[in-house]
Amino acid sequence: NIMTKKICNDRKGYDKIFHLCFSFGLGTVLAGVFSFVPFSPWLAALCVLLLTLAVGIGKEIRDSRKPGGHFCVWDLAADFIGALAATPVAYFANYFTE
Repeated sequence: NIMTKKICNDRKGYDKIFHLCFSFGLGTVLAGVFSFVPFSPWLAALCVLLLTLAVGIGKEIRDSRKPGGHFCVWDLAADFIGALAATPVAYFANYFTE
């Protein structure tokens, strides 16, 4: 089955650390941007989480379309952890600049 060959089974690897750190960094930058938008802090945190995840999902979709590439759910899990870690930064950045 072609779908099972396109799914990643690699739960380890230094690229997972890169995904986590990149997502946290992107989320932190977005937190700074959203601190200037007059949203509620909860909405700013949600926007940072969703936008950061969208970038991670987009990268995995792009990787799956490359020759020999695949969609790695473990990379996406690392992206989610990094994005989730950035949400309190977004909340408090928005809260204290409101």
